[in-house]
Amino acid sequence: MKNKIILSSILIIFCFLLQAQSITKKWEHSNTYHYYGIHEGLPHLQVFRSFQDSNGYLWVSTGAIDRFDGTKFVHFNLKELKIELQNCIIYNIFEHDKAIILISAHNVTFIYPDQNIESYPLPESYSKYSYVAEILDNSIYLFNCHNTSEQNNNPYALIKFELKSKTFSLVAEDLPLLNTNVLDKKIYAVSDGIINNHKINLYSVNNDTIKKIFTQSLEPEISAINFLERTKENDFYGTFTKGKSGNKEYFFCQFFIENDTIRWKKLTTVPYFANSIVKWDKNHLILGFKNSFSAHILDLNTCKLSPYPFGSNEINHIYVDREQNFWLSTEDGLYMYPRNKFESYKLGLGKHDEILSIIEDSQHNIWFSASKDGFWRADTQGVLHKIAVYSAGKILSEYYGCVGTSKDNKGKVFLSVGTGTVIYDPSNGNPNQIIDLLTGGSWYSYYDTYNNCHYFGGRNDNNTTLNRRDDNGNITVYNSEFQNITSICRDGNQILRIGTFETEAYLDETTQSVVFDASKGLYNGVLCMVLDDKNTLWKGTYDGLFAENKEGENQQTTEAIAIMSLLNYDNRYIIFTTAHDIHMLDLQAYYESKKFQIRSFGYFDGFDVLECALNGTTIDHEGYVWASGLDKAIRFHPDKIMEIPPIQSNPPSLASIWFASKNDTWSKLEEGNIKKLENKENNLRFDILSASLSAPRNLIFRYKLSGYNDSWIVSKDRSFVYQNLPYGKYQIEVQSSIDDGVEWSESILSPVITINRPFLLTFPGLLLILMGIVVIVTLIIYFTRKIIIRKAEEKREIEQLKYKAIRAKFIPHFTGNVLNSINYLISQEHDMVQQYISDFSDFSQQTLRNSENLFRTIQEELEYVELYLKLEKLRFEEKLMYEISVDQQVNLLTIVPSMSLQTFCENALKHGLRSKQGDWKILISVYKQENHTILAVEDNGIGRKEAQTIKTEGTKEGLKIVQQQLDVLNKKYSQKAYLQIVDLYDEEGIPKGTRVILFF
Repeated sequence: MKNKIILSSILIIFCFLLQAQSITKKWEHSNTYHYYGIHEGLPHLQVFRSFQDSNGYLWVSTGAIDRFDGTKFVHFNLKELKIELQNCIIYNIFEHDKAIILISAHNVTFIYPDQNIESYPLPESYSKYSYVAEILDNSIYLFNCHNTSEQNNNPYALIKFELKSKTFSLVAEDLPLLNTNVLDKKIYAVSDGIINNHKINLYSVNNDTIKKIFTQSLEPEISAINFLERTKENDFYGTFTKGKSGNKEYFFCQFFIENDTIRWKKLTTVPYFANSIVKWDKNHLILGFKNSFSAHILDLNTCKLSPYPFGSNEINHIYVDREQNFWLSTEDGLYMYPRNKFESYKLGLGKHDEILSIIEDSQHNIWFSASKDGFWRADTQGVLHKIAVYSAGKILSEYYGCVGTSKDNKGKVFLSVGTGTVIYDPSNGNPNQIIDLLTGGSWYSYYDTYNNCHYFGGRNDNNTTLNRRDDNGNITVYNSEFQNITSICRDGNQILRIGTFETEAYLDETTQSVVFDASKGLYNGVLCMVLDDKNTLWKGTYDGLFAENKEGENQQTTEAIAIMSLLNYDNRYIIFTTAHDIHMLDLQAYYESKKFQIRSFGYFDGFDVLECALNGTTIDHEGYVWASGLDKAIRFHPDKIMEIPPIQSNPPSLASIWFASKNDTWSKLEEGNIKKLENKENNLRFDILSASLSAPRNLIFRYKLSGYNDSWIVSKDRSFVYQNLPYGKYQIEVQSSIDDGVEWSESILSPVITINRPFLLTFPGLLLILMGIVVIVTLIIYFTRKIIIRKAEEKREIEQLKYKAIRAKFIPHFTGNVLNSINYLISQEHDMVQQYISDFSDFSQQTLRNSENLFRTIQEELEYVELYLKLEKLRFEEKLMYEISVDQQVNLLTIVPSMSLQTFCENALKHGLRSKQGDWKILISVYKQENHTILAVEDNGIGRKEAQTIKTEGTKEGLKIVQQQLDVLNKKYSQKAYLQIVDLYDEEGIPKGTRVILFF
């Protein structure tokens, strides 16, 4: 019995828990946010404060300080910051004159754009207690500095830090704990009333003095002002505490400072005192409540306080950046909530919910189709209900949700499932049951208002069929060769169009057949379709978004990227998704200007789905759009996100300029230096600072260096390097963009940088070059004179050679022989004397006439040698025979050494023939051989060897003269002439003469 009671109790408890779970399981609802923790690069989870500088970087106070550009953190540890105190908290962050100023308990620290760091310790015996500081007139006023050497009721001091001289000075001591605000170039300080006898005091800081100007007692029911904070608009806000411990109420108030008095107005009750307050826009405040782990939005017009849907830990600080995104510094990391109000809904079914489709029914329930967990319905309270699927009267034990939903004008909801299409009919009374229509697999569902029928895909063998279901439940099947139907829609001509992953078709309702449309060759497959009120059919394809008019003309509107879903929002926007982004196309602007105005939202805008589902968008009764993704569903109102202006790119700033010589390390060009560099220092690097917290991955730059090139260079890098620049003046111009270069920011310009001329182009260098030219010209003149002298000597040598030739040939030798011949003829042949003398006279005249010429033509040389041989023939009579033969191919105008043939004939007579018995023969031949002209003189004398034996070979002076003539000819006329002497032998080896050959 006891066991039965225990078992029954356990069963009751289990059923109760199961019922409680089914009742209390709600969707996880929050605004989309980006979390940054250890895995995202944040070195510590505990974040105290954040601040955005003028370059767009977010500075985050953790164990030290981190700089965030939207994608990565750069960490500065305490050692780098020159802060020796461990666990030091930085609670005040400022920017002044391009430097980031950090206020910690014991130091004022500067981080400059080039990341150079300076740190100045507070005066001894003082440390900051409550981290309040203000900048006014180039000075930092540090409030609530605790005097560690004294203990009294008001142990706090005000210390001023002069920014120019970097020095501290004491302004006042014996002050209470204060909060501050700057108004009309004055610093107002207010005590919080906790330790001041139920009073608050108002102080004014001006001209380096602090003066109490107002005191007011608190109302009796108010126990304290627990916290005061200010916004950028110089309004004070804080929390009044009413009642005693255990029965306290908290009122949020606004404080006003007018005429050096303070007054306040109660706005609303709050759950606890607010430890961080920031103005989001002109009508809303964001309040952080430390101990309640939550943030709330306060509407200043209605004073309505609403919890902001997010999940976080204890909030230390709230910051709104210049793009209206707000950042929560918490005890478990940094949270960024984009300004675009995208809401996140998670079912909490697993690691990823894998929501494939969403739809709202007529009772405003939201239906989710999950690929692994089937169908879920969220009621108006957000409670989730698991849906049972009935097929042929039985509950399916296992089924999978699929893409594709629709609903008819009677409230019926159609959803896709692995086995086909299911239907929820609210008239059946059970919202947690749906009926399987047993149509086979389906990828899409479409309700046609033209004939009040529902169309969806089905399955027939291996092909998908088109199915039509009328209001009476009758199903018509149209066979086709489709693989999968991904979209169905009527176009502007009321033709039912059908899209698949691969192709496009239409339903011929006359023949009741599906017809493939091969005319559309602009894209592959139609994934989604929607019609607007101007009869334009919008088609999402693998190749982008296309607009097809009523005449069937297509116009591509986007780049070639797969479009996952399409939605016509009130004929004002065409909303379409890609894999990770959602896009809003302004229909009115399109029809007015025929231009496509598209705004896109992605991860950093708050649309942070893992992947958008196919045909996974719908509209609820409040006008909100739902988009399904693999990890969550996103909900947003198009008008609310479109009313937020697009982000404008801010100009970057120049952090530093560096220079270097070849193969040298970079050196910084200091700001105070004259921007002039040596010629070898012709490598420049420009480092810029720029960040975008809203679109960090889209941030690009373009730059150009005037004086070097006039064309823009586009880059994502923040360093621009130029190498081997010529001398001249240079100035870099830089712009930034976050919309792929559609719009560019204003330009920033560097100082003008001069790379000096090389030394040789300066005055001393030019003087040195001139001196070098003078030296070179002098050397040229010197060597030219030497050449002239050498040529004169060569000319003199030639003249001497001529003289030698005349003397050697004409005077001593031949003349003596002729005279002997004349003497002989006078005694023997008186009749021949006159002819002989006449020929000798002609010969002598030719010799003298050509004595000035080292060279003459072959024709002239043959005439001269023939006259010579004729004279010798008269002398030796029949004993001497000679023959001259000339080839007709020989150019008789070819230049040869003068008297060369005569020299060879004279040597033949003197040394070869005179000692020979028998007839004497001399053969002169001139002929062509390949590329040479050849002059040959051949005799039948005793040969050179025998002449040497009997010592008749002579001095060889004539051959030396001919060789010298050939050398001059080769040198002067760049010819290749040479002399060859050949000894002739008979068959028995006995010498039979000599042949002298000239080659030209």
